[in-house]
Amino acid sequence: MARLELMVSEQLAEASALAVSSLLRPPLLPEAVDPMQAWHEEFSRLVVPREPHLLKAVSFRMIQSCTDAMFPPGLIREPRLLRYNNALWVRGHGALYDGTTGLALPGTFLTRFPYQHEAPACSAFRVEITCPTGAFDRLDRAVLIPGAYCGDFGHFMTEAMAFLWPLFSGERSVFEGAPVILRGCNAAESSASILYGLLREAHAFPVLEQDLPAVVCLEEVVVPEPTVRLRAGFSPIHLQTLSGLAQYLSAADSDAEPVPPESPLVYLSRSGLGPQARCVDQEEPLEALLSQMGWLIFRPELHSLNALMRVVRGAAVLAGFEGSALHALGCLDQSVRTPMLILLGDDPSPDYFLQFRAQKQPGFFVHCTRLDPSSDWPVWMRPRLLNCSAEALAKMIHDLAMSSPLEVGGQMVAQVAGG
Repeated sequence: MARLELMVSEQLAEASALAVSSLLRPPLLPEAVDPMQAWHEEFSRLVVPREPHLLKAVSFRMIQSCTDAMFPPGLIREPRLLRYNNALWVRGHGALYDGTTGLALPGTFLTRFPYQHEAPACSAFRVEITCPTGAFDRLDRAVLIPGAYCGDFGHFMTEAMAFLWPLFSGERSVFEGAPVILRGCNAAESSASILYGLLREAHAFPVLEQDLPAVVCLEEVVVPEPTVRLRAGFSPIHLQTLSGLAQYLSAADSDAEPVPPESPLVYLSRSGLGPQARCVDQEEPLEALLSQMGWLIFRPELHSLNALMRVVRGAAVLAGFEGSALHALGCLDQSVRTPMLILLGDDPSPDYFLQFRAQKQPGFFVHCTRLDPSSDWPVWMRPRLLNCSAEALAKMIHDLAMSSPLEVGGQMVAQVAGG
């Protein structure tokens, strides 16, 4: 008997090895690479000057070819409303779960990157169900916003607003009279009042997670798919949402903040944000030089979002280092003139260029900084050092604003000495 079992085991092993060797096919894309890594490498090849003492400006049109190759528009589809029955909300888990199987329901948790390989708030993709759903507190109907981040302006304008598109479309009725569960929202955060106003205007009931019991059964729940997935793409519908936000803020603006002065040349400053916010040395001298050249130096953190949008709408040219304020450009009416943007930095997130692609934003990127080697902070927060003098950078910014750079091979490229 033992000998027979040994023979069968050997036959099974041989059959398995034969099946794999004869049926397994090679990958269709054997040289595939991580799109994020490939994008940063190709971006550096495009924008970094051959000699460190030079400044180089590269048109967004040239950068878009790189963006299209690594992040094709199909990575983000037109959003739909997902509908589920008897779904479980579990405190601290970041997703909704099937009330029968305990598996995380698709689309109910925030994801990022081209292949959605990051789900930053989802702590488990399955929960153990030890009792029937009738044992839990219930909501007859609800809407879930998987990422209602209001503490960071950039995440509010991208990930939070990405789930609110039904408010500015024909699907607005799904919010009317419904409790809206705001995953990740804190009432004390800077943009929470805007989110609250939007929901109350839609006759919805905002619900903070802290006020819910540990487990809630949602008999009927609607989850909007996002119009933005960071490091993946921006849907044109997101621009319609931001345009609707701009109209809402303009109509609701009742504060006494004075209207910022209009100027065709606007520099968006980061010098007042402090060292923890990717500060750039010599930015204050740069601002002083640009101010002498007729530029308005605007500090977004000192003003309301509505004031920022008024300044952006009135500008012919905007300039500034990479930062969250640039997401306000998405609020512009796409049917009218869009200001040219001169973006400064070294290796910005592709999210800016994914947004610029969606809104057909004209502009240039100027490679002009490097990481501060004395800091051990994460790269995205680390202070920057200018590669040139403030005088040389100010001159290049102003020259780009005043004239069209030399066009080479159908693309816009300009280089000047960095000083």
